[in-house]
Amino acid sequence: MFIFARGLWHVYGIFCRSLCIVRDLQRTDPLFHNHVRKIQPLLQEALLSMLNHVSVHLLPFAFIMVVVLMPASAAAAVLSLDVELGFSGRFQLGKWTPVTIFIENRGRPVTGQLEIIVTSGSEYRGDVHRVTYARTVELPYQSRKRFSFIIRIESVTHRMIVRLQKAETTMVSRSINLKPFFTTKELGIVSGIAISPDFLSALPASVFPVVVRPEFYPDIWYGYHGVKVAIVSADMLMRLSEKQFQAMEDWIANGGYLIAASSINYGPLLQERTSRLLPVKVRGHRSFFELNALSAFCGETIVSKDPFLVLDAEVENSRVLIKEDNLPLISQRDMGIGKILFLAFDFMKPPFSRWKLRRTLWEHLLSLGPSQALSDVKIPDGTIRKALLSTMPSVFPSFRTISVLLVFYVVVMGFGYHKLKHRAGDKPKFAGYIVLFIAAFTGVVYAAFIYSNRKKNLTYNSFSHIIYHGQDSMASIEQVIGLYSIKATPYEVRFGPEFLPIRPLWVKNKDNRIPNSYLFYDNNETTWLAGYAQRWSSNFFIIESSIGFPVFAQVLEDEKGFTILIQNRTAHDIKACWGYVRGHYFSLGDIFSNTKDTWRIRASQLVNKENMNQRTTDHWGELSANLMEAVHLNYQSKPDTMCLVGWISPGPLPVTVDPSDHSGKNMTLVQWAIPVGAAGFMSLSETEQSFGQEQRSNES
Repeated sequence: MFIFARGLWHVYGIFCRSLCIVRDLQRTDPLFHNHVRKIQPLLQEALLSMLNHVSVHLLPFAFIMVVVLMPASAAAAVLSLDVELGFSGRFQLGKWTPVTIFIENRGRPVTGQLEIIVTSGSEYRGDVHRVTYARTVELPYQSRKRFSFIIRIESVTHRMIVRLQKAETTMVSRSINLKPFFTTKELGIVSGIAISPDFLSALPASVFPVVVRPEFYPDIWYGYHGVKVAIVSADMLMRLSEKQFQAMEDWIANGGYLIAASSINYGPLLQERTSRLLPVKVRGHRSFFELNALSAFCGETIVSKDPFLVLDAEVENSRVLIKEDNLPLISQRDMGIGKILFLAFDFMKPPFSRWKLRRTLWEHLLSLGPSQALSDVKIPDGTIRKALLSTMPSVFPSFRTISVLLVFYVVVMGFGYHKLKHRAGDKPKFAGYIVLFIAAFTGVVYAAFIYSNRKKNLTYNSFSHIIYHGQDSMASIEQVIGLYSIKATPYEVRFGPEFLPIRPLWVKNKDNRIPNSYLFYDNNETTWLAGYAQRWSSNFFIIESSIGFPVFAQVLEDEKGFTILIQNRTAHDIKACWGYVRGHYFSLGDIFSNTKDTWRIRASQLVNKENMNQRTTDHWGELSANLMEAVHLNYQSKPDTMCLVGWISPGPLPVTVDPSDHSGKNMTLVQWAIPVGAAGFMSLSETEQSFGQEQRSNES
């Protein structure tokens, strides 16, 4: 009996220790299920103790203990989770990157929330914060599903957590050390059949080349944020899903660069979906033993003893860069603000794969890509924040109201002090009246302030910057959103049907430097950002994207001055427009929607910055002055370029804030550069013929 009691007490002690470990892991470690194995040695020790100290009658108790402790481990056993980070495990810091997750379910159907937790900041600086990317998933019995996320990684100090949550229970999870996977170079992704390491070594050193299988391409366009160029064969394009193909189209339109190559099998080029990127008319293959045209790119003709094939094809709406015997070798097609380059030869086949000047060729090809710079006129983030704060929805009494209340308060207090001074016996009583008046006055003013702002717990405004690239109908845009909260309240920023890359704009050198954690939710149809605003706080977010904004312009110069033709085909009036050329400014006034305007600007009408500040409407205070200075610094050395600037309202991106419907000033800055004296998007006569409304001439 003593031995039985001793064994029972020993097993009970181990059981309690095991439960403590389980409880601590559940509270502190999100990878609880991956570490359940830590309890297994204790279980083995308990079983051995039972065998050594007690009879077989104690075995049912041990069985009950195992059943109690192992349900989570059993749940994890039927679920497996694989993660593909970035492109073949590579990503750039501070850039959006894809994460592909495969989950296999070998047990009962599961519905839960798939989460990726990214932690940034430093414990030393005290600004550690985390962002959670989440999606609701359904896993039927005996299923394996693929899920694609687009995340942004700012730091590799902390591990990334991928987990499947059901209520408060973690079903399965993985922890990933990010340090081995990041790179400081832009990525060059390559897809094709039998890509050799020798080919990757021929790419320029400015890119980090990675071979990517089609199933790991992003499903949303900004997943290519860290990619400088995508080099693919035409048959690889057909292996993309429709959602991936649409993402690639959107990426190119937003400034991406695709190099597509032909192969001996040109069937994929004739497919309807491929023609959305490359509308090609194919006439067959032709054989060559040398290509003299490549000497324009590389300085040397490529020669082969054996014949090699070049596809005789013509890409619609493209510009032929080089051709051999009237056969286009390399063609360039613009798409939005991005570019597509089509190679009529297979770069993986001899003699191209053995050519000693391959690196020179690819350096030249990569240099033809679109410019990665968003704008040469960059307004500092601090200036934008100040402008947003100065135009935030009013939550304080106006200056006039404060002045009236202050005058009333001073008059009453002066009268009371005067009476108090001449009352010798009633001073305590009269002083009490004064204190009562102060309390009543303060209470009434405070109550009026609260009443007037009772519905303005959360307000917002925005500032957008539209930048043109040449004379295209697509333009880049940066939109900064400011949220202002009186009370602590949850909020959501929604984008409608759009997939937009939104991220916080941190306020540095602030007393409360720890950014609020937030959740970025994706339901496969739209995305939204959810967070929690502290009382009396401001939060700023920035979106970087592109939009269609067809405003075309042309500038012609003669001995009398400049002739400016602007055609505004948008639904927005562009107001308070002004321009800059050769160190001087001039005013244009307003450019109305769906109109065509012509201005004559004489040399005598050009003014300096001081005089221009007096003529223009100041929409954003300090921001307008900062903008004029930035334009001057960037265009004073460009005598053949005219910079035009104007304002529209409201913001062009479909952004709404919930629960707030109290929007402040949402203004958009439009800025683009036009060559002086050169043909623009279309000639002056062509523009007049294509737009049949009466134009008006303006003299500033």
